[in-house]
Amino acid sequence: MNEQFSILKKQPFLAHAMQRVLQADKLAHAYLLEGAKEAGQEEMALFLAAGVFCMSEQRPCGECPICQRILQRDYGDLEWMTSEESTIRIDQIRDLKRDLSLTGMEGNQRVFVIEQAEKMTVQAANSLLKFLEEPHASVYIFLLTCQREAILPTIQSRCQILHFVPLPLEKQVQVLMEEGIGQERALILSHMSHDVEKAKALNEDEIFNKSLQLLQTWLPLILRKDPRAFIMVTTDWMKLTKKCEEISQLLQLMGLFLRDMLLVAAQGEDAQAHLIQTNHYDNYLQTIQRYREENILQLIQLLPKAQRMLKSHVSPQAVLENLVLKAFAIKN
Repeated sequence: MNEQFSILKKQPFLAHAMQRVLQADKLAHAYLLEGAKEAGQEEMALFLAAGVFCMSEQRPCGECPICQRILQRDYGDLEWMTSEESTIRIDQIRDLKRDLSLTGMEGNQRVFVIEQAEKMTVQAANSLLKFLEEPHASVYIFLLTCQREAILPTIQSRCQILHFVPLPLEKQVQVLMEEGIGQERALILSHMSHDVEKAKALNEDEIFNKSLQLLQTWLPLILRKDPRAFIMVTTDWMKLTKKCEEISQLLQLMGLFLRDMLLVAAQGEDAQAHLIQTNHYDNYLQTIQRYREENILQLIQLLPKAQRMLKSHVSPQAVLENLVLKAFAIKN
């Protein structure tokens, strides 16, 4: 199997098991791919779709033109349904069912993927159920979800269920290191996202990398209650980004740094083997000599509130300024 299928690294046991199913021509007509968010459901759907269409003996090969097109989601007989709306409506499922009845554009088989299947209304799910009860011999449907409990039991009973567990942290770090990413950076990225591909994308993200550098200056100023920490919100952070998602990532990064400091404060030298930023041990040691463990813990406790403010559509600048002021109010 070609390593272009990232599911091989993300969920190797499950991927190899499903390859055996494909090669034995035992693939069921409906699957519910459920489990942890970003655990590989999309990648598995691509893998299985390639297995349906690939003409190689060891399918999916990942190298033939068909596999390459499927990896790009650019194959006529692969239909991928995504929805930016809060629900998947019955008319959308009716359109899909109409497509199900058509012959393939490039062959005899067709594959349909429904992302965030939990968004289906009851009416939409019941409409799909009628097809699942009498599947077409040449049609395969993959339902993707991280909320299995929101899928009607009648839908679940008509599907083969594949459960996806989160990729273990150590495994993800190993995968990222195999991609040429250093161990410390791989640790940070793995704590930021449980999805290998998103972690790799984050590694190349300019805003993320600048945030990582800027935080090295900003956090010590906050801990020292230096007024420049408040000024930096306007002069640095707001010039870098005003997007809630990127400010949320900053708060997440800040939590990782503070988590390391708290470990050093609690465990001393024994903490070194468990640090995310192992090269910062001496800096952490200097920091905790000036600040009590309780102070660091209180600062950590401010971060969830800041995240909630972002989700409540409070402006990023107001969120960061409030965070600094609350940090300054912590008694040493």
